[in-house]
Amino acid sequence: MFTDDRTLERYRGVVGDRWSGIRHWSGRELATAAVRRGKPTGVLVNPSAVPGSGTERTVSLPPAVLRTMAGS
Repeated sequence: MFTDDRTLERYRGVVGDRWSGIRHWSGRELATAAVRRGKPTGVLVNPSAVPGSGTERTVSLPPAVLRTMAGS
């Protein structure tokens, strides 16, 4: 998950990925979608495109937190 389009575009530029289907969701919508997957799923917020760097800016939302956010 990316908190703004600029961060997403920077990530895409580094990894060379141009996937389609970008959606703008609220935090609760994203959490609900993750919880409904049926298997434990976490979400990374603003992940670094460079392995081993940028982790200080990345936030991990584990399944338990997502369930709380989704109201489950």
